[in-house]
Amino acid sequence: MKNQTSTKKIKAQVITVITIIVLIFGYITYDFFFKTPKIDSKVETVRQQVNELKTYLDQKIPSIDTAIIRQNEQLEQLKEVSQRIQK
Repeated sequence: MKNQTSTKKIKAQVITVITIIVLIFGYITYDFFFKTPKIDSKVETVRQQVNELKTYLDQKIPSIDTAIIRQNEQLEQLKEVSQRIQK
């Protein structure tokens, strides 16, 4: 009798371990086939957005630089006018 109870416990433990292993491999498979492609597509979307931003900034930075240079020139002119007025 003790042997049968022990055998039943071992069988239950074996079934539990096998079930856990199957669940783990099932999750790994799910992760590989379903989650990873979604992550890859999100990464690709981010790459596209970065490229679009780079293109936009490549176009806008020269115009911003030009505007800053103009503002500096105007500031210098204003300083000159202000100095002339004070004299």
